[in-house]
Amino acid sequence: MGDETAMGMTPPQPSGRFGFWRFSREKVTFSCFETKSMNMDSGVRHILVFGAAAVVAFVVPRRSCAGETAPGLPHEQKANFDSALSAEILKLFAEDQKLLARFGDAKRDPEFSGAYERYKGTILKTHPSVFYDLAVKELWAADPDALALVTEIVRWRASTTGRLKTLILQNGWPTRQLVGDEAAAAVFFLFGHADTDNAWRRAQLDTIKRVFEVDHFNPRLFAHICDRIESVDNAAQIFGTVMGPGTAVGTAELYRPLKDGYDAVNLRRLQIGLPPMEADLERFRKGAKVGPYMTPIFKEWNMSEVYSPSEAVEKPSE
Repeated sequence: MGDETAMGMTPPQPSGRFGFWRFSREKVTFSCFETKSMNMDSGVRHILVFGAAAVVAFVVPRRSCAGETAPGLPHEQKANFDSALSAEILKLFAEDQKLLARFGDAKRDPEFSGAYERYKGTILKTHPSVFYDLAVKELWAADPDALALVTEIVRWRASTTGRLKTLILQNGWPTRQLVGDEAAAAVFFLFGHADTDNAWRRAQLDTIKRVFEVDHFNPRLFAHICDRIESVDNAAQIFGTVMGPGTAVGTAELYRPLKDGYDAVNLRRLQIGLPPMEADLERFRKGAKVGPYMTPIFKEWNMSEVYSPSEAVEKPSE
């Protein structure tokens, strides 16, 4: 579960062309993802997030799955909307998806795929067995005989992550109000792909927690970012989102160990609006694919679901 593919921080299951990335509200190309938020009382809830070395308390607006969805207003109309910044982020993300798609196409060639697997084997001697894709490409690109596509992708990724750092330093985190819904969501995908700059990503966690409060993005995205950062550092996951189908048909498994027991993890999931781990594992057992944020997906997914969860994560009626 470490190969990166277009339109996601984890391997999606393509179902068509990438029509959404004309930045409309059209459906995206892989089978969908959505999540149900848990019913909670009005007000706010204090949530404990167990980081690498400390417990951090913060406040998250309560969510409801009974008619109350996250705000979906056209933030572009706000007075402080930065159209130039939004356009730059969307351009970076479009290029990100284009390069990932090109790499995916190249891997259909057995010789290319075989070379990738050889470098992957070297990386996995010291790297966790998830989120290894960029490390593999960087090792490959360091070879004097590396293919042009590989070196292009590695250089572009380093340049883009560097640019993302600069944009965040100069403007603060690109929120929905600042750059609009699509660009704000795109930032998280670009951020998620920077797996070999994990120290910088970890340093952004407090900021991401604050953005989670303000922008009301899907709790699956927040939880997965936290777990991905821990996993890349070979640490235990906090929210139990790094999971998927097992090796045998009809099975599912956690791909990384948990920081503490099921009960503690499920409590943290409940507090941010996620179902218990067992519910997601059962979806994978029933045939769900791994979608954005390693969500079990059955239906089509569109970018608005970064902010407005619905029922698409559920298995269709048979």
